[in-house]
Amino acid sequence: MPADSVHHTGHQAVGLVLSGGGAKGIAHIAVIKALEENDIPIDYIAGTSMGAVVGGLYAAGYTPDEMMALIKSEGFADWSTGKIDPDYLYYFDREPSSPAMVKVNLGSSGNGRPVSVLPTSLINPLPMNFAFMDLFAAYTAQCGGDFDRLFVPLRTVTSDVYSKHKIVLSHGSLGDAVRASMSFPLVFRPIEIDSVLVYDGGIYDNYPFNVMRTDFAPDIMIGSNVSGPDKKPQQNNVLQQLEDMIIQNNDYDMPADWGVSINVPVRMYGVLDFDKADTIYAIGYRAAMEMMDSIKTRVTTRIPSEVRQIRRMAFKAATPYVRFDSVSVEGGTSRQNEFIRYLFTHNTPDTFGIKRARDSYYRAITPGKLENLVPQAVYDDSTGMFDLRLKANVKNNFQVAAGGYVSTSTSSMLYFSGGYNTLSFNSLTTSANIWLGQSYQAALIDARFSLLTHIPSALRFQAVASRQKFHESDELFFQDNIPIFVTDTELFGRISYVMSAGRPAKIEFGVGAGLIKNRFFPTSETDVRSSLRDHTYRHLVEGHLAYEYNTLDNINYPTSGSHINIRLTGATGRYRFEPAGTDRASDISRHTVIGQAEVKATHYLPSGVKLL
Repeated sequence: MPADSVHHTGHQAVGLVLSGGGAKGIAHIAVIKALEENDIPIDYIAGTSMGAVVGGLYAAGYTPDEMMALIKSEGFADWSTGKIDPDYLYYFDREPSSPAMVKVNLGSSGNGRPVSVLPTSLINPLPMNFAFMDLFAAYTAQCGGDFDRLFVPLRTVTSDVYSKHKIVLSHGSLGDAVRASMSFPLVFRPIEIDSVLVYDGGIYDNYPFNVMRTDFAPDIMIGSNVSGPDKKPQQNNVLQQLEDMIIQNNDYDMPADWGVSINVPVRMYGVLDFDKADTIYAIGYRAAMEMMDSIKTRVTTRIPSEVRQIRRMAFKAATPYVRFDSVSVEGGTSRQNEFIRYLFTHNTPDTFGIKRARDSYYRAITPGKLENLVPQAVYDDSTGMFDLRLKANVKNNFQVAAGGYVSTSTSSMLYFSGGYNTLSFNSLTTSANIWLGQSYQAALIDARFSLLTHIPSALRFQAVASRQKFHESDELFFQDNIPIFVTDTELFGRISYVMSAGRPAKIEFGVGAGLIKNRFFPTSETDVRSSLRDHTYRHLVEGHLAYEYNTLDNINYPTSGSHINIRLTGATGRYRFEPAGTDRASDISRHTVIGQAEVKATHYLPSGVKLL
């Protein structure tokens, strides 16, 4: 019921206070479940961090069972850990794999504004950005940005670390209010509210019973507290150490005459232990039931489940359907903004829904050229439609990377690369890559030019030069392996036309030319100090047609998904052999034609174990 009517109906007003605590806050859902089963009313909610997430969902009409289903879903696991579901990515646009361990963007972004060269959070914010709009946009529209008009009036708490105080949010975007309250420093990327960069509310008020008293003044409070005063940090738990350093001295002692505080014993769990949801929920339910007699003694009003269900159904029935009729973009150059907008509006009817918006969003972030992309759905009362507003943070054009491969053999090598990338209707993606090792050296120049076609397509050029040495034995990498019995040198260039074949697949066809040169001793009895070597040369021209489908969840160590590669290759060339110590007249030469068809298919069956 509305915030201003609770005290005027003879109803005992009850405020629910939910503390912060990361995954420990799953216990709040169980507390709400126990209260509902015992017909205890919940008239107001104030929450911090995970308490704001649970409070925001409940205020939006979610039942405890619906909240648990969301928390345990793969989608929640993905965005809460920063993983992008490969089913959403466009394989045609994905960055090629490389041995890079560290990547840094340099130079200036398209709009000239600085972009950090280091990650701003441990958790990739991109999946979370869209998820929060999807979860809360309709309810922001329904309440008109006034949190007192939600299914249950709500307050969330966030922190202004510059001015060193908490901020209580009672209006605006519900998704932003929840997101801001849970933006734990370094773990989740902060957002701006009213031009202020805000962080996790637990920094200054992790158990907001004072907020409840100030904003709602209920007759009685019920608090669900999953945190508590700081304790000695564990040496091997970095997140706990970070939590202890960041969270200030908070007051967890709600006065007894204000209400009942349920202290749920889940402090042994970590901020990101969402995989232990069932266990944390069970502990929370047990703790709430142990306090139920005390709660019933203090709370005399009852709300039958049928009444609550009717109110919830009425609230949900009034929730608008999210459908967009306009798109605007800011943050990049005018050309970059126009291109991102094009991804959402081309080949679409005048209006589109969340599914189309999600497809376009992931199409925009797949190439890896955006540092961040924040969508916001703004409701227009006059049309019943939403305006999709996107704020883009484009990466700097220049990128450098380093990595390598370490083994106990001569195969060890270092890897370096540099690239220049643009974001526009005809985007250019280039890289120069170098592999340096004792036995193997290589260089690759790769350039891709995107074409503005009905079906996404691109021209790709590759040039490769490599040399590999083969020794008598494969000893440890730090040993000087002499003699070198075979030296293999390869030069190759290719130009291809690549086009999308739906979200998970691409088709490629092209031509290439190359040279393979081998240098080796004529016989095993040859004096290895001799400079005489036999030589073979293979001059090749090839054409290829390939289809590739890929939904693997990880390039190197997949646990789910499929990979299908079908390739047809035809090559023609000339082979020439030059014996050591002879003139060209004794060369052996012949012409060859080669055809090859290759089909590879891999599918990973669910194992029941999910690696995050």
